[in-house]
Amino acid sequence: MIALLCLSPSALADGGNISEDWFVKGNELLLQGSLEEAAAAYDLFLLNDSENVAALSNKAAALTLMGRFQEAIDLCDQAIEINAGYAPAWSTKGDALAGLGKFDESVSAYDRALEINSEAAITWFNKGVALGYMGLFDEAVQAYNESLRINPDMAEAWYNKGSTLAGLGRYEEAISAYDESLGINPDLAEAWSDKGMCLGILERYDEAFVNFRLAARHAAAPPGLRDKAENGIVIIERIRERRRRRWAGRVVSWGALALVAASVPLAIRAFTRFLRLAERRKQRRAGAGCWK
Repeated sequence: MIALLCLSPSALADGGNISEDWFVKGNELLLQGSLEEAAAAYDLFLLNDSENVAALSNKAAALTLMGRFQEAIDLCDQAIEINAGYAPAWSTKGDALAGLGKFDESVSAYDRALEINSEAAITWFNKGVALGYMGLFDEAVQAYNESLRINPDMAEAWYNKGSTLAGLGRYEEAISAYDESLGINPDLAEAWSDKGMCLGILERYDEAFVNFRLAARHAAAPPGLRDKAENGIVIIERIRERRRRRWAGRVVSWGALALVAASVPLAIRAFTRFLRLAERRKQRRAGAGCWK
């Protein structure tokens, strides 16, 4: 799953007279990934306005990305105490809670944020991520749909929706979602690889091979993903070979293909599908008097 950052672009106080220099600098550093420097810039801004909820929330976002989740939660709580109607503070608190693995509390925080601002695509998106980790896949799909209703060009949301649909065994829909994602960002190598996995499970092996190869050869693919895609290519080649020999080779092939994506649910679905086919084949042969 992919998660995104919720960032407050403005730190203007009610009077609108506070200099935003350090706040703007903090935002720039945060977006550049210079997290320590961003937090320091927000601290300098907060010296002049210690109750500015936007600065507190954005510093919390930097701390979340640094893995300092409890500190981030404390800052969000401070911002919420000042202004309980500030949605980004609730959303960032949700991010930090998710970082601690407290997904149920995370979803509650996202819900509070969405009560205040239901049109925040990133909040819907991150709620979907948390729901996915809780195994609430149908609810996660609904959250991604809300995110995409607001921002249909969010490639990450289409990708996560595809992954969630794949986990539900809805492979055709997953493939369509991956296609949407790749239409927006063809450099999302994960989508090529996971699309290949779904195609393979549907026994569309030639298409699966092409997608795995695109993922493996993509310049933006990290080593781990490249290895996964190359393993997919090897498995597809083995499936092709086994199909020429014996249909029973599928029992290993389908399960291994699902496990390429480190997906136990998909592996279970693959083996279950094999067992159903084996039972039907057994019954047909028994009826014909040729099962041994």
